[in-house]
Amino acid sequence: MLFVKRRKKMKQEELNKIIESHELWLNTDGKKGKRADFSYMDLSYRDLSNKNLYRAICIKTDFRGTDFGGANLCGANLCGANLCGANLCSANLCDADLHGADLCGADLRGANLCGANLCSANLCSANLCG
Repeated sequence: MLFVKRRKKMKQEELNKIIESHELWLNTDGKKGKRADFSYMDLSYRDLSNKNLYRAICIKTDFRGTDFGGANLCGANLCGANLCGANLCSANLCDADLHGADLCGADLRGANLCGANLCSANLCSANLCG
């Protein structure tokens, strides 16, 4: 019998607390708060627009349809993340690790991909204008 690990669907209140703690971690150079780790979570169809997720850990996270418009994902670890249909317009993905990420149908118009690792990423039907 094959067991498939179900992703935990995070409640908005819990998500907000983690982001708040992450911002404190960033603002205090790691002395307070905690680095955000959303690995293996289900954060599909959430509004993360304009959030500062610099260096967040998001390994194999389900971000289908999530709005990252204007978000800072610089240096984030998004290995194997599902970003199908995600809005990444004007997002900062500088030095982000998108190795093996699924960006099928993602909107990356105006996104900063400078230094991003897109090795083995699926960019089928992704909008890369600008």
